[in-house]
Amino acid sequence: MNKETIVYKFPELFLNIKEIDMANKISHRKVHIHSAVEIIICHNGEIEWNILEDSVCVNKGEILIINRNIPHELQVNKEGVFTYIQIDISPYLDVSGEGKINLIYDFIIQNNCVKHLLFKGESPLKKITDIILSEAGKMQRGYDFCIKAEIYNLLALMNRNYMLFNRNELSGAKLKMIEPVYTYIENNFKSDFTLDKLCADVGCNKYTACKRFKSVTGKTIMDYTNFIRLKTAKHMLKEKDKLISEVAFECGFSSIQYFNKVFKANVGCTPKQFSKK
Repeated sequence: MNKETIVYKFPELFLNIKEIDMANKISHRKVHIHSAVEIIICHNGEIEWNILEDSVCVNKGEILIINRNIPHELQVNKEGVFTYIQIDISPYLDVSGEGKINLIYDFIIQNNCVKHLLFKGESPLKKITDIILSEAGKMQRGYDFCIKAEIYNLLALMNRNYMLFNRNELSGAKLKMIEPVYTYIENNFKSDFTLDKLCADVGCNKYTACKRFKSVTGKTIMDYTNFIRLKTAKHMLKEKDKLISEVAFECGFSSIQYFNKVFKANVGCTPKQFSKK
């Protein structure tokens, strides 16, 4: 899977716009991710996207929005004309408290956000994209203010559709209940600890700890452990000076086979394939 670096057409707005005609036999775009929200507007025909495990067809007049950092792939077996808009929304989120998030916030947000949505007809998203495309095309005085206003409207739409969270929505009291558990994981993920050892070391009941963690994060304690381990493993694999077996054991995985299984399930490719990108 490729990590795409976007060259923004409007860098001061963190905005990129491009029209694609599938009749021109564009090259196949392999599964990739990027830090921008991507909006696909189908003008004619039909286009197909693979997003995680889903296959989504976008027909004329429909608009697809894909959340940031979600693996996706454009299929070239359809013919259609579409415009895609890419927006790095991070700079627009600093005021809402999501500018810098720690690991547990990152984990909760990543696992609970809606990954993609398809809008049909005269939708709120169509109104937003119509104005963005019009202002970007004309570039009249004040166009940048108009586009920024629509980007904030986009953030509101994403938030209402659970594609976006900010720290203010995550209860500090609830996080406090599981703080000993996630802090232990962050400090000890490199060791192959068991759930029993974790609970014994932090002095909590295993059943209560698991129930609370799942209620707050939507995922299990082991899911968070693997999240931290994989985040570290990906950085180590990019350094290219370590064997895959070394990375696996240094990140706390009990075997290479289990490391490969977890990595493929969460990243979409094997550690070997990832290290070659």
